[in-house]
Amino acid sequence: MSGSTANATTSAALDAARDYYSREIAQGVDRFLLEARTTCPWCGGERLRHRTTTRDLRQFKPGRFRLDECRSCGHVFQNPALSDEGLSFYYRDTYDGLNAERAEANLGSMGEVYRGRASTVRDHRPDQPRRWLDVGTASAHFPAAAAQLFPSTVFDGLDMSEGVLAGHRAGRIATAYQGQLPELAPQLAGQYDQVSMFHYLEHTRDPLADLDAVATVLADDGWVLIEQPDPQARSARLFGSWWAGWNQPEHLHMVTLPNLTKALEERGFEVVEVVHREAHIPLEAFIVLATVLNRIAPARRSRGATAVRPGSPGRAACSASWPPRRSSRSRGSSTRSCCRGCCAATTPTGCSPASGPSRSEQRQSPSSRLCRTSRPRCSTSASTISSARPLACVWARQPSTSCALDASPMRASTSVGRS
Repeated sequence: MSGSTANATTSAALDAARDYYSREIAQGVDRFLLEARTTCPWCGGERLRHRTTTRDLRQFKPGRFRLDECRSCGHVFQNPALSDEGLSFYYRDTYDGLNAERAEANLGSMGEVYRGRASTVRDHRPDQPRRWLDVGTASAHFPAAAAQLFPSTVFDGLDMSEGVLAGHRAGRIATAYQGQLPELAPQLAGQYDQVSMFHYLEHTRDPLADLDAVATVLADDGWVLIEQPDPQARSARLFGSWWAGWNQPEHLHMVTLPNLTKALEERGFEVVEVVHREAHIPLEAFIVLATVLNRIAPARRSRGATAVRPGSPGRAACSASWPPRRSSRSRGSSTRSCCRGCCAATTPTGCSPASGPSRSEQRQSPSSRLCRTSRPRCSTSASTISSARPLACVWARQPSTSCALDASPMRASTSVGRS
């Protein structure tokens, strides 16, 4: 495709997107919110408190999102939650559409991070996985990297987006499943001895249903590896509503490590190890600073458009500048990776608070929590981003098997067995 043709295509896509957002925002964004809950979705407790209120800090679409915390169990959740229509609105052009190419390039550049994640399985499992299902795989770059460490393993991927189909076409996975794990679990029952869920649970409507589904798809002695941001991390308190781990409005549930560990044990998993360590992409403070500066910077004026900063709450005038029009000084799009390196995405030029990290800035994968059940051996991992060992790993095993715990000075390890 020639340069002029590509520019014309991009211009047409921007115009179409601008028309769409103009129509949607003119109707107001409060209609995307469901009725607020009065009880905790995790434990059913009624003692809720306001944790923080924040905005869309990735694409700066309009709206404010409240996170409540359960005083009984510590679970943090979006309240009121977005409807399916609302999720479609805010996810649009994050990983696809205007940002599909940039997001794909960002995800494809994280091979070192993905291999670090996969190495946690190699370090703890006594054998090599036979069949591995990566849940929330996007376009399946993690399985492609993990295959370098496990060449005999068959990798499959599951995701809601069409990216999983692209990953299959590219040969990164053997089988692609497009949909939600709880709905697909019955047809996959007992087929896998390894499941990974990297920064997936926080995006789901019902994390407990997904944990049930994991127990279904795992064979006896299977393992599950889960990684997620930790709402109890020090940086979550330090940065407040600006903490990148909230990642609103995409993250619906922020599961604490005690809650996740207990839920796994209730499903027959035996937790072997819990580990906290540093984030693999150490840019959190910088991203927070860049986001704040982007937020308070003067709005850019462009010919024929009202000067409104992207994300100004609920006014129809916002539609005049989202997606922002290109000026003579702005070229292309700027890419920003989420500081955990999980939700790599891009935002149109003028909306992105910071550029994505280079490969040299990406450290080895965050936490991995591995668990094992009396049936499936499983691994779950919880991770977060803070300057003081924010990532957490939990390993679990069957009581009849021995497991060496990692005693690295950079990690805090805890083993939990069944009585």
